[in-house]
Amino acid sequence: MSAPLAIDNPCDLGRDAGLMPQVAVSSTWNRVLLALLAAGAAGCDEPGNRQSATFGAPEFGEDGGGEDGSAIMTGGETEGEDDGVGTWSGQGDPEDTSSGAGDWDEPLGDESSGDGAPMPIDPLAPELEYRFDDGAGGAVANSGTLDDYDLTIDNLSAVTWQGSSLRLHAPTKLSGPAPAVAFVQGVRSSDAFTVEAWVETASLDQDGPARIVTLSNRSQNRNFTLGQGVVPQGEVDWLARVRSPATDSNGLFEDHVDPLHAGPGIVSTQLTHLVLTRGGNGLAKLWVDGKVESSAELPGALDGWSADFALHLGNEQGSVRPWLGTYHYVALYDRALDGAEIAAHLAAGPD
Repeated sequence: MSAPLAIDNPCDLGRDAGLMPQVAVSSTWNRVLLALLAAGAAGCDEPGNRQSATFGAPEFGEDGGGEDGSAIMTGGETEGEDDGVGTWSGQGDPEDTSSGAGDWDEPLGDESSGDGAPMPIDPLAPELEYRFDDGAGGAVANSGTLDDYDLTIDNLSAVTWQGSSLRLHAPTKLSGPAPAVAFVQGVRSSDAFTVEAWVETASLDQDGPARIVTLSNRSQNRNFTLGQGVVPQGEVDWLARVRSPATDSNGLFEDHVDPLHAGPGIVSTQLTHLVLTRGGNGLAKLWVDGKVESSAELPGALDGWSADFALHLGNEQGSVRPWLGTYHYVALYDRALDGAEIAAHLAAGPD
């Protein structure tokens, strides 16, 4: 077997020796050099972050490599002041372990955390978050902690992208790909949740209630709805419905009254910060621009929340309760934001 390949600093390998272009065309040492450069490149521009690397020379089968013709690296490790030590044993590219051909005994260090551990999830971050900064296309990306829950726009001709916002100028809806099971499980566990939205309504006479954000599967069956409508007193209002032991499957009290509504004269066509919270103590609140405009006691556990409902914006499942206006930001949490957090979010604005 050939002598091991030892390089004092992989940064210099690619930068000073001019070998970076050669990596792309080398057939024998390609994988070795790629591994070295990938291990060292992340810290190349940081002063004092010199690294060393040693790999045993590759062993070859009859066809010039391992069983599939690729180099087999043995005894390789890289170490640096900031990255810890990682040892690769196996066949193929140490940066690609999807085939199961080998593994690192110890990680080199996660690219985001630098210590070998994955970047921890911020416990205060929303589970679902939509910033409406996609700018084009038929989907709104979720940047929350729960994966794979982008929203799809039902009718692209009914919407207009406007920088970091989305205007619904004709009836349509934005829907999650499937029931929001993970989010519902979190709410069941905490008995608390928050719905936050920065919106501008297109008009003051929308009713239904018109659905701004809803977790439901038809017009009379929901976990929650944040909307705009006319209350029994004849006033246009921001309002909310919540399924709980104190309300029915439609989120209403026994007298079919919405448990939360902001009050007369509060709805406007200006950019508005709406927040619906329900704490583990059963107290639900509707906040408008940082002020509690309505509250209701909704005691009991939220284990009655259905895991069969998808998230919808701008309409109900079945497209029977459209809301027209502009979305700047929407976020859902499986905990209740407190007053200080809501004030901070209000001060920060939708962007």
